[in-house]
Amino acid sequence: MPVSDGDEPYSSNWATKYRIVDGDPGGLFTVSTGPSRLEGIITTAKPLDFEKNNRYNLLVTVENEVPFATPLPTSTATVQVNVEDRNDAPVFDPVEKVVSISEHLTVDSDLVLYTAIDPDIMAHELMYRMDRDPAKWLDINSETGMIKTKHPLDRESPFVKDGKYRVLILAIESDEIPATGTGTILIELEDVNDNSPTVDDTPLKLCNHDPRLVRLAVTDRDGPGFAEPFSVGLLEESKMYCTAQMDKTGTVVELTFKAMREQRNFYINLRVTDAGGLNQDHVIHVTMNEDSCMTWGDFCVRP
Repeated sequence: MPVSDGDEPYSSNWATKYRIVDGDPGGLFTVSTGPSRLEGIITTAKPLDFEKNNRYNLLVTVENEVPFATPLPTSTATVQVNVEDRNDAPVFDPVEKVVSISEHLTVDSDLVLYTAIDPDIMAHELMYRMDRDPAKWLDINSETGMIKTKHPLDRESPFVKDGKYRVLILAIESDEIPATGTGTILIELEDVNDNSPTVDDTPLKLCNHDPRLVRLAVTDRDGPGFAEPFSVGLLEESKMYCTAQMDKTGTVVELTFKAMREQRNFYINLRVTDAGGLNQDHVIHVTMNEDSCMTWGDFCVRP
């Protein structure tokens, strides 16, 4: 917006400054003094939206940098800003949707309907596509946006972080140059007790005259409430060879073997149960050596 001034060129009495006083309640525009100091430059301060308002009438005032010596009317100008339409990308609502389901949801079940809208006045038809599904568990209806399970879910999968599985969905316009919107589904997988506890069943070699306390760590892939503390029991004839109990943490089996006069090979049958009541039987092969204890290395301890 060029202006003119009759004061001494390049002085403060001659230079100008500008203000938008009406027509911009949302603060979408700013006005500044241009390099010549006799021009105002209007720029956008925030993104414009054709669908909300396609025309603005801005009332702009201009003054000198130094106030007038005598009262003078303030010069004003009205600037009309016409907003041109562009093809906006589809928008998912919400941009991130949280869904809580059991990890045992059956295959081919409806998970969630997730759709987008085209904000353009001349809206396009939308097609939906799965963009990121790292475990390949899901499928989406390209027309409706309904997401279904195509494979079993697993909360203990390496693709699940802190019990949450993240999926990205695309909404694509049916246009020659289609705009694409992206939405996120955050699936919170509710844990079920579907993993039994396991122990290290590596064969044991012990000294028959001086057997030692053996500690076996217990692991369980399930989350809190379905894992520790564990319990343990001996099955069949195993009680004649040793006793079994859990340590104070409830995560380690402690086997105390009985001394024997001769070399023996036998099996220990353990049943380990998790906090949710799911158990697993384990068989451990044990060798008791009679004469050559030191040949068994770290497995045999003699005073």
